[in-house]
Amino acid sequence: MSYGSQLGAQYAALFPNNIRTLVLDGILQHSLPETANLLVDSTSYEQVMTHFFDWAGKNESSALKGQDVKAVWTELLEKAKDAPIPALSCNNTTCRSNVNAEELLFQVQNLLVFYGAYAAIPGRSWKFLSEALLNATRGDATSLSNDLVEGDNTFLSIGCLDWTHSTKSISDVLAAQAMLYASAPFTRGATSTWKFQHACLGWPVEVKNPPKKLDIKTETTVLVVTSTSDPGTGMPWALGMMDEIENAVLLVRHGDGHMSFLLGGESFSIISEYLVTGKAPKAGIITQS
Repeated sequence: MSYGSQLGAQYAALFPNNIRTLVLDGILQHSLPETANLLVDSTSYEQVMTHFFDWAGKNESSALKGQDVKAVWTELLEKAKDAPIPALSCNNTTCRSNVNAEELLFQVQNLLVFYGAYAAIPGRSWKFLSEALLNATRGDATSLSNDLVEGDNTFLSIGCLDWTHSTKSISDVLAAQAMLYASAPFTRGATSTWKFQHACLGWPVEVKNPPKKLDIKTETTVLVVTSTSDPGTGMPWALGMMDEIENAVLLVRHGDGHMSFLLGGESFSIISEYLVTGKAPKAGIITQS
């Protein structure tokens, strides 16, 4: 799932005869150029953010019900740009003691993982995000503060060994930023892809696993799963991976949220049946859950 889909695809390319069943859920395609990845990731995040605005203003489980959530978000970003918002329960040990606009943009993508009130991972749901944004407007951005635990740094260091970087100067960075501000005005390109392309500049270890198109040929039918509105792994990556796997079936979940297996519902049932029986579903299935 997610970054694991990259590992699963590369494993399949290396050891095609070792696979009984393989599901790739929430696809990260490891072959596109930098600009394409930035656009896929940023516009996918933007799409789900606009869906959240609508949900949070109307849904009973939202702490922001009845408000213009788009306006709340825009005003909060401007406020954090002028002066970081205090994170009252943080002391710069496990999380930062305040949150600026850039940190808000990066953190919110992680909180759009699970639609509505359901959260397979604690603290990552639209309900939680609505509460976090409400608290931030009241002067406490604790729930939106950057986590300073070692795991986040480990993920960045792994990503820096996975991606080559064509950006060479500050003008290159500003050009990419201008493109993303235009294509994703509410989220402004603040994604994992941006981090891997720009936080990794000058990394002291050379790239070990550079992007390349895979040519996966397995007797096993690989099940590729995507949603139409995924904030972290956009549908274009899944469609692209279908060109890299000779024997694959695409399962599309119509809805929001990152990945599908953890959500339960119809997609979960189809994936589970495939994993248990080894029989791939028919092509062209679109589920609603």
